[in-house]
Formats: sequence, C-alpha cells, structure tokens
Amino acid sequence: MQTDQSTALRFVGDIEPWQGILLAGVVCVLTWLLYRKEVSRGILPPLTWLLPLLRSLAILVLLFTLTGPVLHHRQKIGQLGRLLLFVDGSKSMGVDDAQMMPDTRKLLSAQENGWLPDGTVDTTLSYAADSLATASVDLTNRLRTSKLTLDQFLEARGVFTEKLDKIYEQASKADVPAPSRELREGVLLKEVWQGIPGVAVNNLTTNPKFKEAPNISEYISEFAFPKNTGEDYGLRITGFLIPPFTGEYTFKMRSDDEAVFYLTPNSTNSRAKKTVLKTNLGEQTSQPIQLNAETPSFVELLYKEGNGDDYVDLSWILPNGDTEAPIPANRLAAPPTSGSALTGNFQAQAKRLHEAIRTRLHTKNLPNPDNPNASELLRNIIIGVTAQIQEYENLLREAFVTQSESLAHSGNTLISAALEKFDKHSRWERAHNLLTRHNGLLTQLRDTHDIEVFMLKGSTAERIWSPPQDQDAPIEIPVEPAPEELTSDLSDGIRKTLSTEINPETNQNPDPNNPPQQTAALLFSDGRHNDGSSPLHTAKLLGASNIAIHTIGMGGTTPPPDLAILEVENPDSVFIDDHIQGTVHLKDNIGNGRAFEIKIQHEGRIVWEKKLFTHNLPRRRIPFDFPVKNIVDELVKQGNQEVDTLSLPISMKISIDPLEEEARKDNNESKLIFRAITRTHRMLLLEGRPRWE
Repeated sequence: MQTDQSTALRFVGDIEPWQGILLAGVVCVLTWLLYRKEVSRGILPPLTWLLPLLRSLAILVLLFTLTGPVLHHRQKIGQLGRLLLFVDGSKSMGVDDAQMMPDTRKLLSAQENGWLPDGTVDTTLSYAADSLATASVDLTNRLRTSKLTLDQFLEARGVFTEKLDKIYEQASKADVPAPSRELREGVLLKEVWQGIPGVAVNNLTTNPKFKEAPNISEYISEFAFPKNTGEDYGLRITGFLIPPFTGEYTFKMRSDDEAVFYLTPNSTNSRAKKTVLKTNLGEQTSQPIQLNAETPSFVELLYKEGNGDDYVDLSWILPNGDTEAPIPANRLAAPPTSGSALTGNFQAQAKRLHEAIRTRLHTKNLPNPDNPNASELLRNIIIGVTAQIQEYENLLREAFVTQSESLAHSGNTLISAALEKFDKHSRWERAHNLLTRHNGLLTQLRDTHDIEVFMLKGSTAERIWSPPQDQDAPIEIPVEPAPEELTSDLSDGIRKTLSTEINPETNQNPDPNNPPQQTAALLFSDGRHNDGSSPLHTAKLLGASNIAIHTIGMGGTTPPPDLAILEVENPDSVFIDDHIQGTVHLKDNIGNGRAFEIKIQHEGRIVWEKKLFTHNLPRRRIPFDFPVKNIVDELVKQGNQEVDTLSLPISMKISIDPLEEEARKDNNESKLIFRAITRTHRMLLLEGRPRWE
C-alpha cells in the first residue's frame, strides 16, 4: 500500500490572498506614518521607527488573517480514483439555450454555475422524486429471483417503506404555490383509470370509476401511449392540436384494443367534438379534414385495454405531404390537469398516494409460505403498486416544476439577472464555468481524484487540462477557441482514451496488495451524437470493465431555432432547352409565421426565388423549376467559340436569408451542380425505325 504525505499553505478566508496583502500593505504604511509622527516628539532613536514598525506589523497580521491562511496536511493512502472528464467538442455546443430550455432547468443550471446563491432553488422535491425512482428500481431488483419467498418480500418491503416514509417527510414540508391556469404548450393531458375489465371503450365510459378521479393523471409530450404498460385499464388523452399551416390533414390511428378519436376542427369547444376514427386491433385512416394554421382544435382520444398487448398512437399527414408519427410535442397544447399536483392541494395529493402505496404493500392478505403460488401472488402485489409509485413520482416532479416556474416569474432582480446571464452563455461556456469557477467541479475533486479533462474532436479526445504539480495553482482551461467540429462523435474518443482499461488482457493486476486504479468517466454534451460507433455499445464495454460513465446534459429540451439546407435533389444533367427541376430539403426549427426567402443564384444573378413562411417542421421539401437556356448561352459565349461544346458543368448557389433568431447561420447555403447538354439531337435510322444516338 502506497503512502504519500505533503504539507501546503492554503488560504480559505473571505478575501483572496492578493487582496489581503494589498489591503494590509496600504493600512500598514498609513499606520507607520501616523504613529511615527506621534512618537517622534521626545523619544530617541531607534524607538522612533521601532515602535511604529511593531504596531504596523500587528495590524498586518490582523488584516492578513482575513485571507484565512491554514497549514494543509495531506496523507494519501493507496491510489486516487481516476476521473476522466470529456467535453463534447461539436459546433452545437457553441449555441446558447435562451429559447430552448424551460425556466426550471435554467434556474438549476444558473445555481450550479454560481450565478445564484446555493439554496435559492429548492431542489427537495426533485431529489425526492429521484429517490423514489431509485427506491422503486431497487424494490424490483430485490424481487427479481426465480422463486420469491415471503421472507425476501418482507425484507424488500421494509427497506422500500423506510425510504418511502423519508420521501414523504421531505415532501410534506414543501411549499408548492397554486399553479398557473394557462394552457401548457408541447403536451397533452393523459388520464388512466385502472381495474376496469373489457376491451371496448364503452366498458370505460359506462363504468362508475370513470366519473371519479383517475388513478394516474399526467402530461405526455407526444400523441402516443407506451406499449404493454398494464391490463384492464382505460385511457383518456385530451388537449388541443395546433396545425402549422392551413390545409387538409389526414389522421391515422393504431390501437390494441379499441380506441376512438374525437376532434372539434378549428375550435376549442369540447362539446362540439365529432368522431373521426375508431380502431380495434389495427390501423384506420380518416378522410381529409380542413384545419386552419395556428388555430387550436380540441382533441380527445379514448382507449380501452383488456389483456395482452396494448398500444395506441395517432399520426397525421400534413397538407405538404409530410407525415408526423406520432404527432410531436410542437403541435400540442393541454389544459391544466384536474387530478394531480398541477391543481389542488399538493400535500393532500402526496398524503393520499403515500398512504395508498403503504396500504397496498402492507396488505394483510399475504399468501401462506406453503402455497405453491406464493411467489406469483407476492409479485402481483408489487406489480399492483407500480402505477401508484409512478404517479407519486410524477406528482413530485410536477410540483417541483410549479415551484421553479413560480420562482422564475417572481420578479426578483437576482433571479432575473441569473436567467439573463444564462441566456448569454453558450453550452460550452457553461461547461467551462462549471469546471473552472471558484469551488467548481475541478476544485472540489482534484484533491480526492486523479483528474484529466478532454475535448472530443471527431473520433479522438484531446487533453485540455491535467493537474499541475502545484496543487494550489489556479485552474485554467482556455475558453477559446470554441468547439468547431461539424459532427458529434460521443463514442470513439472515449473508447480510445480508455482502451487500456477496456482491454481485459491489460486490465489484470495479480498483486492483491496493489489493486488497479478505479476509473470513471463524466461526459458533458448536448447529446447530438451523429457520427462514429454507438455510444450505447461503448457504455456497455465500459460497464463490463467496471468503469462507470455519467452524463451531464448541456442542451435544451427543444431544437435550437434554426433554418438550414439539409440536402439538394436534382438530376445530374439537363438538356439545354429543358428546365432544371429538383427539391431543396430544409430544416425549419423556427416558430410559425416568420417570413424568409430562398434563392438560387448563378454568378451573383438570381435565377429562381421563392418567398416562404416558417412552419416549425423538422424537414420541408421545397421544389424548384427554372429554364437553363439563357445561362448556358451566356457560358458558351464566354468560352472558346472555335471549340464544339457538348456539355457544360454548371454550379449555382442556393441560399436562405438568415433570420435574426437563428442559432447558426453557417448552414444556410448549399450548391446546385449539374451538367447542361448542349449538343443537338441526332437521329439514326436502322431498319426504318428511328432511334436516339
């Protein structure tokens, strides 16, 4: 076992050492001058300068204590844990999240970056939800045995119940303000009633439970329900569809078992809803329905599951031919829910769920250990309480969001300043600040870990910081240049850096007194992996080598506002008297209604243009069609007239006028390249039949 000892002088006071030295120096000089003037009368040297000096030194020592000098003794036994920090070096890390991240996440990030004092954002409910999710997984894992015994069940139940009580104790003290009654964009309201048999929607609507509060009430971010989530339940999804533009929309619905879809076109009136689709064990397509752009339409979907497989989802075909399956979050809105933390008393809801979970787990109807079906009966108890645990977790998270949103809109100047600072910093700048700021991650971890920081560039990882020999040296990582890789590879660079640890042949250490260094990896990224091998595969390789990898998400929950030319489809060649026809594929992540123009230019002259409006679509197809004869004639005149030209290569520029809010303006141009065939048609007669030569 290796032992290493070191001693160093550190400063842990309220002011920096240089500030303390400067302040003490100024005060000491003034003290020496004033006191010397007083003692110079009637006192002989050397006391005339010695007494002022002693007083000045006393004040120097007193002021210098404000810097908090301490003698730090450090003893390292064995090896430090190895921690490798990887920062995504792709260009998307250079954008900000001003328009892409909800205020809740902004406040948490601002607090972690030191722009808000610790404790400003109360994270009690968020941590309680995380703790409940972890406890639920632990409960399930403890009971994942081939034959579950009563003793195993009782032990797992006791551990879970203890955690559950602690979570409720924390939640019951939380102050959750009344939520806003405004519509929530990007979600629909999902309500689930459990314990209702049958496979027809009529079995749900005629059941007395349907008139009571649902067992689960939460928001979903797409028009779909997860597959195989339970048996004998009914589902209702309500909200509003927001069409991106005016035209005819065709709906498609899949389900198992029966589902009915209702719609009130161009109106929020739920009483005027009409049946659009009804499915049972399959897919159905509606007739085209005229909808107006940006006009909310009330929607309701009722679904009934008996047993076996269960799923339901709704998609639509837009007027331009694009299909969105299922209908995504940017087309949805929802009213405030009527049965969860979003309305009503949060403490009452938390108490109800806490007692319901405890009651179902501590049932008196436990099977006899001699019962051959005891294992299956015990598992059913756990399965029966899973949905309520999930609802409790959702309740805690929704309440935390309500707390944070209330804080963000409180008008507090400190909160407003922190949010403004967040909006001005890019993802890379925030990651840099988290690492290097006073009492940041590197400062907290470098004494207890062997740390290195890398930036992922393409398929490699470039080291940008390693601990200096002087442990007290300031942490410096250049903030410039900003990340500039066009692609994101979140796998290969990490795997190459840890190749020694992953390789089992080099990861063996036969000496039991000198165990191998424990290694972990931490990744800062916006998660936009689009190049290289699979990050999931790399994570599995690391896990198999006992290397933990953790992620810190730096991106927003919605794409950055951006217009981009993704692809240009066009023929390789076109005859001189014909038109060049093709399609420009655009990425349109700008809110509806912003005007922009797309142009095709040849040598600075516009040959085709079209005025458009943004529709917030992930992919748009814009067809173009224009003649090429005049362009070819000009090129022929500019060339050598004595040369017989059969074809000419032509390159044109396709561009979009950038909008002010775009996160990137370097992806608004592309090339249109083709060959113009200039030779005349010729005919060859063979056996009296015309053929092209």
